[in-house]
Amino acid sequence: MMSKLNRVKRNLTKAQQNRVDQARPAAEGADREDVIRQGQEVQRLSELRDVMKLLKEAREASGMSLRELETNTGISRGNLSRLENGDSNPTIATLRRYAAAIGRTVKITVE
Repeated sequence: MMSKLNRVKRNLTKAQQNRVDQARPAAEGADREDVIRQGQEVQRLSELRDVMKLLKEAREASGMSLRELETNTGISRGNLSRLENGDSNPTIATLRRYAAAIGRTVKITVE
């Protein structure tokens, strides 16, 4: 079990690793799987924030406002703002709509 936790931890930032280490003493028995799932969720959210940061930077570089993006995607400005700030959990379709509206694409690979 700990090998799973260590694999997850390798991909986390130092602060995220520290949070997992602090939770580890409480992770006895069945709780251990919860700690692993929480670590994986932190990693997934971090990766999503990285994707959104790149998309937001591309939107800003293009000079497109949130109002224009709203018109081009049909997604409300409030939802776009939450998306850009990492406060939502978008679908792949939403990420692709956003990217297409700013002239970009989102590609997903499995290795």
